[in-house]
Amino acid sequence: MRREKTPRRSRVSNSTGPRRRKSERRIRHDDDNLAAEAVKARMIRSSKAATNNNVGQAKNRSCDENETERVGVTETETVHQNVKSVVDRDRPISPLQKQRFEDFTRDAVNKGVQGILEEYQIHLKPYVPVGITKKAFDANPKKNRYADVVCIDGTRVILKNHTTDYIHANFVRGEPLMNGFICTQGPMMDTVKDFWKMVSQEHVGNIIMLCDTVEQGKEKCNQYWPREEGCTVEWQGIQVRNIKVDNSDSTTVVSTLELVYDRKDKIVIKHHHWRTWPDKSVPQSVLAPFRLLRNVRHSQRPTVVHCSAGIGRTGSVVALEMCYQQLLAENKLNVLDIVKLLRHMRMHAVQTDLQYLYLFKCLLTFSQKHKTIPGDCSSKLEQFDRDYQVLIDAKMAEEKPEAYAPLQPLKLGKFAPIP
Repeated sequence: MRREKTPRRSRVSNSTGPRRRKSERRIRHDDDNLAAEAVKARMIRSSKAATNNNVGQAKNRSCDENETERVGVTETETVHQNVKSVVDRDRPISPLQKQRFEDFTRDAVNKGVQGILEEYQIHLKPYVPVGITKKAFDANPKKNRYADVVCIDGTRVILKNHTTDYIHANFVRGEPLMNGFICTQGPMMDTVKDFWKMVSQEHVGNIIMLCDTVEQGKEKCNQYWPREEGCTVEWQGIQVRNIKVDNSDSTTVVSTLELVYDRKDKIVIKHHHWRTWPDKSVPQSVLAPFRLLRNVRHSQRPTVVHCSAGIGRTGSVVALEMCYQQLLAENKLNVLDIVKLLRHMRMHAVQTDLQYLYLFKCLLTFSQKHKTIPGDCSSKLEQFDRDYQVLIDAKMAEEKPEAYAPLQPLKLGKFAPIP
């Protein structure tokens, strides 16, 4: 039930929490490396000299393509830790960053809309990472929203000191990302407590919600947080209070939430709710994801991202950040490789060919905004934009329109049931 109440001062345990979390992060980081080993073996190996570069050398790193060797059919460079402290990770400023965006633009417009759609159908739609297991997923069918959306064992979030150690959620972190993500399904009535346990345990700083609770008349996610400012929802041992609601962004509603777990662990979280992204499709805005990602990029705490299944819309946003950071780290970008790498951590990520195409469209629009479009690509980019819009218009004509009414306060007094 939801109710307003005067928040009580909570005791925050500082005795062993940081050390335990640090140890758990090291263990999970090792798991991530093992899970991604197969796809990383296909990626370009940086030269030994580049690997040992110091910060001063990174500033003057050459863009000579001979520094790397091609392995198989892919060409994706490894991001070096020292580069992060040298280059801007929010927009292309350095000459090499701009060159990487230009190279990507040329490659994308040469493929064209149809070529990118075919790339997805041939190389990604049938792609299943090698060596993954799903024992925990199989053992907990009631905690899985969809029976055909797998949760990988190697990167799954393991709940500690809880009624169960299982939640349908996977860590996504490591290069080229600056910050860590947790990709998960939309909470169900029976998994809301597990969700908030995970948020508390992993000390999550931001939650990105990419679906609505009900879409096309079907429940897509439980109402797990209080929507109205000043309201509180409670479960046994869990209290979530909405401190503030910010509607200033045209795409997302940002709520500041205060979570008290087990009457002692108290954290403040930003909840970013994007309500107008259609299921298994793409939104109209191609710049909104960059605003959203910039809000969470520099957080020292992990970011939870979810939609309904936690793979389509969720995978698209995380894949976009991976692609974007690959370019800003002054490395060449192969979008196909990036999505394959992501699927080693979150199975089925980027669910449709249209979502795959959306990654290219977002990056091209951002490149255009920052004037990193090569002069010889202008006409091809215009054709790309026309073809993309024709495809989107055709898709929208086929789909039933979804009405997204503005959220209204319930105004039911002190106690308000969860809708």
